[in-house]
Formats: sequence, C-alpha cells, structure tokens
Amino acid sequence: MAEHDIVEVDGKPVSLAQLAGLDLSDIEELRQFTCPKGIFVFEISRDDTGKPPGLRAGKGKAYAMIPCKIIEVVAVTDPEWTQPPVELVGKIHHELQFLTTEKSAGYFKAFLVDLGLTGKGKVDDLLLRAIGHRFQAPIGKRVNPNNTDQVFTNIVQDKIVPRVRAA
Repeated sequence: MAEHDIVEVDGKPVSLAQLAGLDLSDIEELRQFTCPKGIFVFEISRDDTGKPPGLRAGKGKAYAMIPCKIIEVVAVTDPEWTQPPVELVGKIHHELQFLTTEKSAGYFKAFLVDLGLTGKGKVDDLLLRAIGHRFQAPIGKRVNPNNTDQVFTNIVQDKIVPRVRAA
C-alpha cells in the first residue's frame, strides 16, 4: 500500500495506509438493508447519510441513486422475511437507474414519468425535485445471470402507482 493511494472517507481524503490503521473498536456495527419482496408505499428521500438522490459512479458506470423510504407496508410476499412488517417502516430501499446509454436514459425517464413526475429537465434537477414524492410499488427480486449468488431487489416499474406529486 502506497501512502499516495488516496480515497474519500466522509468527504475527506484519506490514504489507504491511514485507513489500514483505523481502529474499529468503538465503531458501531451497521448492516445493509435488502428490501423483501412485497408491495410498499415509498417516499423519495435522502439516504442514511443524508445524501439526496443523485448521480453516482461505480465500476465504470454512471447511475442515478434514488433513496426510497418505506412509509407503509401493503404486503410482504417474501417467504424468507420472518420479522413483523412494521419493522420495515422507515427503512430505505436504494433504487438504481443506470445511465450508460441513451436507451438507459430513456428507461430512467420512463421511471420518473411512471412515478407521476415530469421527464423534462436536467437529471440532477429532476432528482432533487423528486424528494418528498410518494408512490406505491412492488419490490421484486431477480438473480444476476452472470453470478447466481447475486440477487437484486428492484421496484417493479410497470406496477408503480403515484400517490402524491412532488412540489
């Protein structure tokens, strides 16, 4: 590890050498949330760190990250979910919409329109204006055909029912 390998942690530059020396003794354990299959009422919100919906990049791909807070549980249909449905209220499902081609941008625009929002304007403005918008939709699961150990949970787009238009 070279001292010059710099990454960003909490918005600050940190070297990999510094990160390797991080003492985890007093750091709270956190677990990622994976939404079970079911039907939910969501509100587009900020993520657990306070970041609004926006463009992100990872593994060479650009995508829109859309934090969707569960406001109401209509039904949980996932046989693997054993906790009371009320435990899901307030959890955040992170919906990703890839923006790698003009065609994928068209799918993203259709997603916004299906939510009851406009598809007119710049991506970052549209995402920020979506905060507070509510909609009902099912969550489905699909297996990555290239890696069957990887399961994705996504909003089933053709079943979205808008609830309240964003201001």
